[in-house]
Amino acid sequence: APLSLATTVVDGFGGSVGVNFVAGADGGSPILHHEYSLDGGANWTALPPSANAGSFTLRGLTPGGRYPVVLRAVNAVGAGPASEATFFTLAASPDAPTITGATAGGGTAAVRFTPGADNGDPIVSHEYSVDGGPWVMVEYDGFADPLPFLEALITGLTDGVPAVIRVRSSNTIGASAASAPITVTSVSKPSAPTSVTVTPGPTSVTITVVPGDDGGEPITDWEYTIDGGETWITVSPRPTGTTFTVGELEEDAEYTISVRPVNAEGAGVPSDPITFTTGTPVDGSGVGGAGQLPYTGTDTRPLLALGMVLLAAGGALVVLRRRALRV
Repeated sequence: APLSLATTVVDGFGGSVGVNFVAGADGGSPILHHEYSLDGGANWTALPPSANAGSFTLRGLTPGGRYPVVLRAVNAVGAGPASEATFFTLAASPDAPTITGATAGGGTAAVRFTPGADNGDPIVSHEYSVDGGPWVMVEYDGFADPLPFLEALITGLTDGVPAVIRVRSSNTIGASAASAPITVTSVSKPSAPTSVTVTPGPTSVTITVVPGDDGGEPITDWEYTIDGGETWITVSPRPTGTTFTVGELEEDAEYTISVRPVNAEGAGVPSDPITFTTGTPVDGSGVGGAGQLPYTGTDTRPLLALGMVLLAAGGALVVLRRRALRV
């Protein structure tokens, strides 16, 4: 039998392996050729005489397969005993990675995953796919050996719309199968309201808003500021619609107010400021406004003033009429 046997992968792409051996004694008759078996000796394949020099190449093997190779010499008398088996495994594409979690942001998602086995050839890249679309390379500066926990930052998502994400890994043999999917819904803070209308009262102001984009999360609260944004106050009680009232204002006082929406991600973009005077109708409107509502407060002073004007005018008419009758 051959005295020693060793294998060396020659070409992982073609499924080939090189085998080196040291021939044993010829038993008194020259060795004609050698034979090898990959199934424990059940089947033997003859090698050309050129392999008698101590090396040959096995081709057409399956990458990722584990093979036991045994060798024996053949002379005129017959086949000698087989060598001990030497096992080798050809490199293959990696196993699929495993997604371990994801964190959603505004139009983004950070997907965490653990690479699978490299199957004998180092992993050189990772990719992700969104909703079955094209594979996109994960930007990462250098891959450790062994590979650590990794994270893919995915951009371009639409807030509030679920996205199905998969990842895969590649080595020089090829790409792995795709991971099991994870569904992520990106969210962000809400946009500014598209319209803000104010209606002043004697010591309050009623505000009507047209909300903008909620960022994929429902708007839960509204906040206002009357000091230029230094202090934001949550409207209380929580509005059930798009109209709410800010009270405890001073009479006949000028205020500049701005409002902003709040969702689970936090406070959104504030509206443009609106200036008004309590008890006095305003002429302008906020972002995207279509004009202010007329004054509908409960202060009776404007009505009393109007009554005094009408009363004075009526008195003048009475005096003139009396004078006319005397002429």
